[in-house]
Amino acid sequence: MSRSVLIDASPLGGGVSGAGRYAYELLDALLPMAERLRFEIIAPPADKRNWNISHWSNQENVTITPADIRGVGPRRQLYFLRHSFEYDLFHALSSYLPLFVRGQSLVTVHDLKYVHFPSYFRGLGTLKHRYITSMIRRSVRSADHILAVSDHARSDIVSEFGIDGGKITVVPHGPGGIQTATDESPPIDGPYLFFVGSLRPHKNLETLVDAYIELRSRTGETAAKLAIAGAEYGNSLTELRERIPEPYRNDVEFLGRVDDETLAALYAHATAFVYPSLYEGFGLPPLEAMAHGTPVIASDRTSIPEVVGDAGVYIDPTNRNDLADALERVLTSQSLRECLRERGQQRYQEFSWERTARETLAVYEQLLWN
Repeated sequence: MSRSVLIDASPLGGGVSGAGRYAYELLDALLPMAERLRFEIIAPPADKRNWNISHWSNQENVTITPADIRGVGPRRQLYFLRHSFEYDLFHALSSYLPLFVRGQSLVTVHDLKYVHFPSYFRGLGTLKHRYITSMIRRSVRSADHILAVSDHARSDIVSEFGIDGGKITVVPHGPGGIQTATDESPPIDGPYLFFVGSLRPHKNLETLVDAYIELRSRTGETAAKLAIAGAEYGNSLTELRERIPEPYRNDVEFLGRVDDETLAALYAHATAFVYPSLYEGFGLPPLEAMAHGTPVIASDRTSIPEVVGDAGVYIDPTNRNDLADALERVLTSQSLRECLRERGQQRYQEFSWERTARETLAVYEQLLWN
């Protein structure tokens, strides 16, 4: 007897994000291998999606239902209250279950950054922080099971909300992005250090910029440019630019959001990828960098060491000089770069979206048939 799964894939809209990448890559790998199940996928309308999912409808066991709802908020709650779906299992691919769920429920919690970093809510402040925190708390307590994307995310959920760890299964991400041959034209002239991610406070870009300026003051020459890709947050771009002394401003490039092809080229041609984030539930960009053979310099905090393993140079993300030292080491040592490149390419092969899908399907089957 076939069973049905209703999936809230709202992260496919609202800007390119790690949760959106997860939603697309997971389902793209999962749907073809889950022939015993019927799926109804609630997704943003076509003009508001950041990924092309039209091919999913070619499968007889898949129905896509467009819905212009956000991942959290009263409008989303009202949508699920008003619509009657038939399903045996509900899976929310964001960190939020709607209030009105019949049958069994599963929620993927990517991280607790909204809980730990109230600065995410510039302009809305305490009220929105409390609302988001309460919604995540209710979701993890009411769900029949929880997927966490790393051991760190799992332990964070347990310690923050008092959840039984046996209720949580860790299913890591796979590497994302499009592979690009390194013989294509570099997107930036000359050697460069690269970062990608939103320009939000926890990404710690102030320290990255300060460390780069420290590096330049030591070397007295343009050893490498600094390229930063990602969506602006509030006045973050203006604030970062103001930190850069005039002599170095032409050597720091802010690229904004980039498409997958450009992102792949930026990874592939970078001298090193730098990720000084203070908090990550998983940390997909270092894995993507390793997939492209790019040496990684990364924060030693939260889940990042789980992803990078022995394939990166770790830094204290709160110490500008520590980061500047690491930048100098990697830029000046070809042998170190080659070692990191080799280790990184071995490391990323331990992750795949097929593995993510297979382990997620195992949780579905456990909930539906056990």
